[in-house]
Amino acid sequence: AYRESTRHYHNLNHLTFLFDLDKGNPSTEFQLKRVMFFFFHDYFYHINPSQPVTDNESKSAEVARYWMLRMGFQQSMIDWVCEVICLSNHDGTPCTDQDKLFLLDSDLAILGAEHDVYVKYFSNVRLEYQAVPMDIWEQKRKDFLNFMLGKTRIFRSDYFYQEREQQARKNMQNELIVWS
Repeated sequence: AYRESTRHYHNLNHLTFLFDLDKGNPSTEFQLKRVMFFFFHDYFYHINPSQPVTDNESKSAEVARYWMLRMGFQQSMIDWVCEVICLSNHDGTPCTDQDKLFLLDSDLAILGAEHDVYVKYFSNVRLEYQAVPMDIWEQKRKDFLNFMLGKTRIFRSDYFYQEREQQARKNMQNELIVWS
């Protein structure tokens, strides 16, 4: 899935970026959850230029459930991972579990990357959405950036808030200038 020719950001480089994020010394159980989340959270990443796709996360969770069952994971771990995959649509569903928030924020961590890494990210996302006309892409991108910047906190986990919040705001504000 991560090698599909239409993927320019949500590909193996995205997985490498996620696995390179520091989590200190997590428990073995969390490491397994982390690996399963990273591998499956964007398994489905389909784009429809005429209307928003809203089921990528639920389809990705179904695939994760199938494979985790076949690999012999406990039901509680499967349910936990699938819940986080579904939360990765970032719709603001309440969550206070710091491990879940860490994984959700990992998915957004690129927003708080160094400037050149961020520029490459948003260029690659545009390539993924190249079937979307530029005027629509531009407006939707501005909507996304304004939505994120309008939040009290972009990153909900304490770790990413401390490590990446300021840089994420700077990156997105700079990108908004590009679209102005």
